[in-house]
Amino acid sequence: VDDPMNEQVIDELDRLAEVTQEWNYIVDVGTQVLETNPAPEVRQAVLSKSAQVLDQRIQDASRAIDTYRQVLDLDPEHAAALGALDRLYTQAGMYQDLAEILQRRIRVTMESDKLVDLELRLASTFESALGNVDQAIAAYNRALEHDPQNRGALGRREALFLSQYRWDELFD
Repeated sequence: VDDPMNEQVIDELDRLAEVTQEWNYIVDVGTQVLETNPAPEVRQAVLSKSAQVLDQRIQDASRAIDTYRQVLDLDPEHAAALGALDRLYTQAGMYQDLAEILQRRIRVTMESDKLVDLELRLASTFESALGNVDQAIAAYNRALEHDPQNRGALGRREALFLSQYRWDELFD
């Protein structure tokens, strides 16, 4: 609690939690640290660690989601929190939240291949889970901007145009 950023202390806590399987202790210590109203970087590190423990060790998805959201409140582009929420929302079938997280991940991703994958997942979420054809088409279009020959995006966009009787767009 006195030095929550000390690497040696963090490593020892992890080691002890592994041996004793008392992972809740790490979350409890994190809560105590947060009660001291620490600096933002300490708050973010503690929340990140607690979220990771809740997610991967305790497997409490609900609390992990809440904690990862707190991390994003501090840093809206926190890659690990975005990735974890992507996975958790997918597993839980929380598709509206998933769409928001995928959009946020797209905004912070620079790699073209990863952008195509994220756009395709977003389009699929809009199309299949949320029934929003226009948003799905827009995401497929963005994927095609990065990879004009992507067969998946071309095929799904064609099917959507066909199902919506959008003949001019289908022809183009």
